[in-house]
Amino acid sequence: MADVNPAEVSAILKKQLAGYTSGTSLDEVGTVLEVGDGIARVFGLSNAQYGELVSFDNNLEGMVLNLEEDHVGVVLLGASKVLKGLLQLMLEKVLWVV
Repeated sequence: MADVNPAEVSAILKKQLAGYTSGTSLDEVGTVLEVGDGIARVFGLSNAQYGELVSFDNNLEGMVLNLEEDHVGVVLLGASKVLKGLLQLMLEKVLWVV
């Protein structure tokens, strides 16, 4: 078995991580059509994925759970204040519950 040189491993990791940038990217923007019982119907997110996290203008987040042809259903992860007409941003993150 070959000996592992920690300095070499560290140098390789630093080189690979040098160009890494974190953050979310905006993929699509939708419009809230209707809110009821903690569910928002949103138009305009044609590339949404099941389980994807989304964020609203008022910093409320939600999770896509219903994919329809002309809209998506989003479960709101917080108090559902007046959201109708607000823009919704896809975060390109999928929520995993273990």
